[in-house]
Amino acid sequence: MVFKVEAKTAIDESRSWVRIAQNRLLALSDTSDDPAVLQAAADALARMFTALGEIESRLGTVDEEWARLFQPRPARSTGSRLDGNAPAIT
Repeated sequence: MVFKVEAKTAIDESRSWVRIAQNRLLALSDTSDDPAVLQAAADALARMFTALGEIESRLGTVDEEWARLFQPRPARSTGSRLDGNAPAIT
């Protein structure tokens, strides 16, 4: 669970920096001599932003799988009596 929190924090920070960089590139492309290059870089960042969402989704799936693995198993009964005392064998 600690790993999930740290990974989620890292993904959120990465997403924020990608968004900032993408917006800055788009703003600069308006005044650039070669706006196509900056637009291409912004498009690459958009794909990166999407990939971060996919990673977050996979992380959620892995976390659910680990949670299922660590759930306590139900106790199995070995006898037919509910009090847990086996009948004496004579």
